[in-house]
Amino acid sequence: MPPPPIEELDQSRPLVGGDTVQAAPYNLNGSNVQVLVYDSGNVDNTHDDLQGRVTWGEVSARGIRSHSTHVAGIIAGNGSINWNLRGMAPSVEIISYDTAGNLEDEYDEAIRLYGIDIASNSWGTRVEAPNCALMGDYNPTAQLLDAIVGGSLGKDITIVFSGGNERNDNDCGTDPLNWDNNYACVNPPKPAKNIITVGATYSDTDGMTCFSSWGPVDDGRLKPDVVAPGDEANDNPANPCLTGNEINSTLPGDTYGEMAGTSMAAPHVSGSVALMLQDYRNTHDNVDPWPSTIKALLIHTAVDLGNPGPDYQFGYGRINVQDAVDMIRDDAACCNVIIESNISANGEMDNYTIEVPPGTTELKVTLVWTDVPGTPNDGLKELVNDLDLIAIGPTACYYPWILNASDPSAPASTGRDDINNVEQIVVPNPMPGTWIIRVNGTSVPEPIQNYSLVSSLPMKEEDMTDVEWSIEKGLCWLYHNQNPDGSWSNSVGITSMAALAFLNAGHTDDDPTVNKAIQYILNNRNADGSFGTRRTYETSLAVLALVATHNASYHDEIDDARAFLENIQWDSGEGIDERDARYGGFGYGAWSRPDLSNTQFALMALDAAYGELGLPKPSPDDVNGWPYKAIKFISRCQNRPASNDQPWAHDTTRPSYNDGGFIYYGQSGGRSLAGGTKSYGSMTAAGIWSLRLCGVGVGDGRVQDGLKWLANNEDCSFDDNPGHPYGQGHCFLYYYYMTLAKAMVMCFEDDLICADWYANLSTKLADLQHEDGHWVNAPAAHGQEDIPELATDFALLALQTRQPPAANLWMSIILASNATLTVYDPQGRHARLGDITIPGATFEIDAEGRQIVNLTELEAGKYRIELKGTADGDYSLTVEGYRDGEQTSSETFEGTIEEGEYQKSDVLVTSMVGALTIYVEEPTPLLVTDLPNVELISADPTVTSINVTSQMQIRSLCTR
Repeated sequence: MPPPPIEELDQSRPLVGGDTVQAAPYNLNGSNVQVLVYDSGNVDNTHDDLQGRVTWGEVSARGIRSHSTHVAGIIAGNGSINWNLRGMAPSVEIISYDTAGNLEDEYDEAIRLYGIDIASNSWGTRVEAPNCALMGDYNPTAQLLDAIVGGSLGKDITIVFSGGNERNDNDCGTDPLNWDNNYACVNPPKPAKNIITVGATYSDTDGMTCFSSWGPVDDGRLKPDVVAPGDEANDNPANPCLTGNEINSTLPGDTYGEMAGTSMAAPHVSGSVALMLQDYRNTHDNVDPWPSTIKALLIHTAVDLGNPGPDYQFGYGRINVQDAVDMIRDDAACCNVIIESNISANGEMDNYTIEVPPGTTELKVTLVWTDVPGTPNDGLKELVNDLDLIAIGPTACYYPWILNASDPSAPASTGRDDINNVEQIVVPNPMPGTWIIRVNGTSVPEPIQNYSLVSSLPMKEEDMTDVEWSIEKGLCWLYHNQNPDGSWSNSVGITSMAALAFLNAGHTDDDPTVNKAIQYILNNRNADGSFGTRRTYETSLAVLALVATHNASYHDEIDDARAFLENIQWDSGEGIDERDARYGGFGYGAWSRPDLSNTQFALMALDAAYGELGLPKPSPDDVNGWPYKAIKFISRCQNRPASNDQPWAHDTTRPSYNDGGFIYYGQSGGRSLAGGTKSYGSMTAAGIWSLRLCGVGVGDGRVQDGLKWLANNEDCSFDDNPGHPYGQGHCFLYYYYMTLAKAMVMCFEDDLICADWYANLSTKLADLQHEDGHWVNAPAAHGQEDIPELATDFALLALQTRQPPAANLWMSIILASNATLTVYDPQGRHARLGDITIPGATFEIDAEGRQIVNLTELEAGKYRIELKGTADGDYSLTVEGYRDGEQTSSETFEGTIEEGEYQKSDVLVTSMVGALTIYVEEPTPLLVTDLPNVELISADPTVTSINVTSQMQIRSLCTR
């Protein structure tokens, strides 16, 4: 048995954040990441800490070596023998090659055969007299490494290199007694530009080791890039080179042992990169970051050591993998703090906007690019493509750190950097307001130049619309204000809406933010299938969040909640019949008086649940179905005597008589929260889309009169919730924004209120949004909109009704019929057999003769399906929604069509309940008013003109 180990790795691993990200809620271990250990001999593949995860790419003539096994243990040891000595990423796969071979051939094989993601290198060229001129050289191997990072062997990979142990070796001017002043001793090939060169610090003091090589390299560039633990000062910090413990890790034969050097620092970084890569894949739809992104994140989050800013000793500082992973999660959650882009020509500029809130203590921006390989051994500047980073504040411009190679111990200053492919700007206590971050292609002789940009605050990209930016900032604020238990405001309802906003933006329940929220919701499930305490409201919102995940594992909870909601709908179960004004409504819970607010949420939940569970939605004519019952209640909340049988609706003396607006509830003489039975905006919008959810068509008089009320009472300023008394107009303001947006979208309205209601509403919301991203209706405690989490939820859900769907979504339209099929997108472009103008659309006829239109570049808005009968017959029309290859919705309509008849079906694509929400209207005969550009051609050649009334149905007489 080996002697009890001294556990220095248990000191270095937590120092760089490894323990934290291995534990909950991160739970990272490097799974499915392949790391090449390119070292002196083979890694011991029988060691208990590594067994089953080591592949020899070659059998080394030098056999199994202690150095390579030690390095592998720091990266990947799983602590089977001693848990305290586990490595940084205890589930990674190690691919072992010997440095004695041809580097390019072996890297090529490791990439092709094993798909390596990271290459860890703890070796270098030995520089000693009389070859001291090699120190700091950009040699052919450095050139090759730069090319490999850039993908020359078929795949971009991150390459990590030890920084060298040359500073106290008593050679080439490095005095072992004066090791705190030995600069410019980085040995080849570590001066490569695109690799991550790692210096070594002490694990117990964060101080600089006596041996770690310092820059600059020959052309003045900064090396090392970062540092990590490579030794321990132990109890002799005044002279740590002479004694002390080292880094303890795996050695051949199921043992552990101590080693020190930058050879031990580099695998700390390699293992950290494996954890970062795993988390990036988990949170970014299994996409790999660029090597420049990994490098930028490590540099951006490094703990500054030595002189302020970067220096030739510590580089940008000691790595902190927890902060790097947090930035990855920030970016995934909403915050747009990582940008991968490119510049393609000299002088091209990319500008990004940052809103700096008051009280911000630091603005930090880091730019890294994988540069084109330079020319080896020419003694000249190796930078090929020169990008420049500039921060433009409200009153001044700021430039990146620069170092003076002729005075290497001097602190960093700021200015234009034309030698490094890493640039960083740090602004302490930045002035609040709008900042511009500019990436300038100062000299790009070898286009296209990709770059990675990382920021401490969210960045608005140039092609990001103002609405997208508002949503991004709002989600970012929610992300940073989520409680540890996953909730917002300790409320199931508010938490459900926040989760829905993230899901509508394209996140999934695998996202940590969403997952915590979903777990909070599920933890607040009641025995009767409901959720929370305000059971109708919170159950309905919980259903929307669960449905929006499209995760079948929640179907039981959704179905139980559906049954609960149907059970508490007011009907014969409450001892009333449909003559009662309460009939069909929903209150705050069982036996709680119903109102239109609770009803609208319950109806949306039922509609969503039926679709997710694949249940046939009851017809509005089915007297036993929830839509029929709800229509009764909704109609009795409308100031419209033609459809409201309540006595108060027929009182002509009322100010709101027959104006088409809606109130809170219709029973007991009617009640409006605006006073009496006065119509008001938020309930009118709620009434409209509640009718639509029950299957009432847009052309129905109740819907049309409600829309007319909104048109007559909203001046498109969106300053108030219209209809509320003066001085109270801000009541339910954000609630109104949400209900109005849903009503307009569900009725396919763009210009009813004004030329573009959505543009005006989104502008208003942008004006109301605080700099840190939240909304709040501070004066209006009524409606709880003084709670910023609630107001922010409402604002985001309003904005998302017209936002483009997320990526990896598509819609299929399938027609089984002798009719012909044409599909129009929101811009009027079409897809029909042999004639397609919609981008990303395809038209095919399958083996069964069905016509299928696939739309892969979806837009938010109204799609229109047109059928033209080629003979009398039946048809079946199906509209399906997909995300990442999984079907999320399907609706089928069956009917008949006559020869020459046109029928239409409108399809709404939106983000109301998940990133892709599709509402489909039942096909109806097309009217002349629906075909403004139709050309009417007589079937009788003797007829020279045809007079068609505006409501005539187009039948066999007409063709296009």
